[in-house]
Amino acid sequence: MTDPKQILVIMGSPRKGNTFQACEMFREYLEQEIPVQCEYVWLKDLTLHPCRGCLLCFTKGEQACPIQNDPFRISDGVSHE
Repeated sequence: MTDPKQILVIMGSPRKGNTFQACEMFREYLEQEIPVQCEYVWLKDLTLHPCRGCLLCFTKGEQACPIQNDPFRISDGVSHE
């Protein structure tokens, strides 16, 4: 059996309502064809601040950003395969 395809679902809605149900239905549909593993990231649970335009991310790299946001947690979950 092959390794499950990993799916990162970024949820913008603060509730587990219709959007969540639609994602679950899609996951169930996919599971009929291939093995999948879903990871949900809820934006409401993350610390997100706006960019200040200091350009440190361009000159010194993204890790030099003075704003300590959680989007790096999102990018850690994304593979480039």
